Amino acid sequence: SNHDVKDVSMATKGRFKIEWAEQEMPDDPRVSLYRGLLLLEQAEDAEAAASLERAGRLSQDIDPLASYYAGLAWERARERERNGLLRVGQEAIELIGNRRARR
Repeated sequence: SNHDVKDVSMATKGRFKIEWAEQEMPDDPRVSLYRGLLLLEQAEDAEAAASLERAGRLSQDIDPLASYYAGLAWERARERERNGLLRVGQEAIELIGNRRARR
């Protein structure tokens, strides 16, 4: 749909601005914070957490907010990993069951 295309272009623009800002202001904690939040919104959880932790290290003022969202990102990353492992396990069980049924 047209709405999805608009969302993708907005995310691309946001990422492009972040890449520019990282080059211009590599040690600005706001850049790491914004990058982390953008990645979190795009479900790039582990990468988001790393960026948010960096923001927290760069600024004591930003640290409480950055740490909160980093914790959220790590939790989502672990949840996604768990769900992936559960799905793989379920598929293996079904495969074994199908093989036994064919005998």
